[in-house]
Amino acid sequence: SADPWDAELANLLSGRYAYCTPVKARPYGDFGDHLRIYRTTWNGEDIQLKVYRFDLAHHRPSVVRLLDYLWQNERRALQNLTSHRAGHGLVRFRFVDSDFESKGIRILATEPTGDLTLHQAMATHRHLFLDQEKLWREIHSLVEAVAAMHRLNHLHRAIRPENIFVKLDHDNRDYHFKLANFEWSIDLHEIGVLNFENDCLDYYYAPEVLAPIFRRESRTRGVGFAADIYALGLTLYELLVERFSHGELKKFRNADDYDPLVHRDWLTQLRANVDRKFHDSNVMRLMLRTMLQAESHLRYPNVDHVAEDIAQCATEASRVHVLLHDPEHP
Repeated sequence: SADPWDAELANLLSGRYAYCTPVKARPYGDFGDHLRIYRTTWNGEDIQLKVYRFDLAHHRPSVVRLLDYLWQNERRALQNLTSHRAGHGLVRFRFVDSDFESKGIRILATEPTGDLTLHQAMATHRHLFLDQEKLWREIHSLVEAVAAMHRLNHLHRAIRPENIFVKLDHDNRDYHFKLANFEWSIDLHEIGVLNFENDCLDYYYAPEVLAPIFRRESRTRGVGFAADIYALGLTLYELLVERFSHGELKKFRNADDYDPLVHRDWLTQLRANVDRKFHDSNVMRLMLRTMLQAESHLRYPNVDHVAEDIAQCATEASRVHVLLHDPEHP
């Protein structure tokens, strides 16, 4: 059944924005109930509204503090990345709408990201990725987006298919990848002074980020560029090798269930799968193997090196099978 809060919010926004259409994709994390995304127009331009619902928090100070933290992270990242014209694969900032703050609502306006997340597209729109030249061009754009963030000392900290959008053209034949959802993005210099961590845990977090949980230490000790590279590698694995089964990334329900040895064994199996998939492509095989190393110092030193290898992969794509995993074409 529809959430009554959604109807109230839609009615509120309709007084300022025409034809607000909800976007089904929700940000990844336990705070998603406090966020809504809408497609609309403003001054003749198609835009997307990301609405932070502080009003839903009521008298829960911890939730209000978390939402403020996430809001400030995303606003700052979007404004900084857009002002530096960083990366075509990054969603572009448009403006902050402060007119509803008295009602407990904050709004960030960006360019439209698209209705599909990469997670959804891999399940329902596999045909989009059959053009290998196009696929590798978009992968390169995505990698360049992460590289652009890192050059500005921004860490994304939540790279995963749910936070990458597939923006379709008008006839649904062409597409572009857009990296979005910067709520957990931080400046490199903020490591060690973080106030909040995402409690929605899974294997998209690198071993060096999750292992401190096992030792009852702060997860921020493991945050760094290498953790983003690892998460990007897992995303490319799902796109190029095979989708993970339901729940495979969540082999632990909470911090007490996490086992670093199980995590390492899982990555060993993924690298073996990469070897089988790309036995005739040394560049592709080594690229994914390097990104999926359990030890951070064995991964690429920076994302620019990943982009260089992606460019080589693109030249091989015409002769190497790199289609999105399809059960009918293993």
